[in-house]
Amino acid sequence: MNFSPATTAALATLFAAGLAATVSLVVSVLAKEQKTSEFRQQWIDALRNDVAEWLAEVAIVYATFDNLTSSGRKPTLTETEQRYENFLRLRMLRLRIDLRLNPAEHAEMIQAMNKVRDSMKASSAARIVAADAVLAATQKVLKAEWRLVKRGERAFVLTKIIAGVMVSAAIVVAAVVAIRSL
Repeated sequence: MNFSPATTAALATLFAAGLAATVSLVVSVLAKEQKTSEFRQQWIDALRNDVAEWLAEVAIVYATFDNLTSSGRKPTLTETEQRYENFLRLRMLRLRIDLRLNPAEHAEMIQAMNKVRDSMKASSAARIVAADAVLAATQKVLKAEWRLVKRGERAFVLTKIIAGVMVSAAIVVAAVVAIRSL
C-alpha cells in the first residue's frame, strides 16, 4: 500500500505529536517518581538517625537507673533534672519514630521498641536483647525501603517498561511506513 506524500506527511505529523505527548507524560511521571524516591531516602536517613539517637538515650537512661538503684541514694537536683531531660529526649525521639512508621507495615519494629520501654527493670542482658531486637527490626525496615529507592517506585518501573514498549513499537511502525513508502 503506497501512501500519497500528503498522507505520509499527515501520518508522520500525528505520529510525532503522539510521540511528543508520550515523552512529555513519561518525563513528568519520572520526575514525580524521582522526587518520591528522594523523599523516601530522606525518610530512611531520618529514621536511621532517630533510632540511633533513641537507642543511645535508652542506654543513658538505663545507666542512670542502674547507678541510682545500686547506690540506694536519692538523686541530686542536677541528676533529677538530667534524668528529666533524658526522658523528654527519649519521648520526643520515640514520637518522631512512631510518626514515621506505619503500624501495619512496621509492627515488628514497634513491638521491639515497646519491649525496650518495658524492660527498664529487667536484667542488663534482657535489656541488651531488647535493644538488639530494635536494631534488627530497624535494619529490616531500612533494607526494604532501600530496595524501593534502588529499584524505583512502582509507577516509575511501569512507566519505564511502557515507554520502552512504546518506543520499540514506534521504531517498528516508522520502519514499516518508511519501507512501504519506498
